[in-house]
Amino acid sequence: MPDHPIDEAAFGQLLETVGGDEEFLAELIGTYLADSPNLLAEMRSAIESGETETLRRAAHTLKSTSATFGVSRLAGIAREIEAAAA
Repeated sequence: MPDHPIDEAAFGQLLETVGGDEEFLAELIGTYLADSPNLLAEMRSAIESGETETLRRAAHTLKSTSATFGVSRLAGIAREIEAAAA
């Protein structure tokens, strides 16, 4: 388990990608933090109802966005769920 929950290299790359615009990056982070609980709820509902394609899509989205923001541990868990649902 890493000492820090955020992969600083990935986060730095994201900041570079947005041209160092910290205000825009803050907006992106806000969107990620707002969307992630919804994706988790969608995944939970898909598991309960047996909708594997919905689960796979939600896990894929969570995996990708988490990796983009350097939340590697969550991205890895979502990757495993996505693979299991495929």
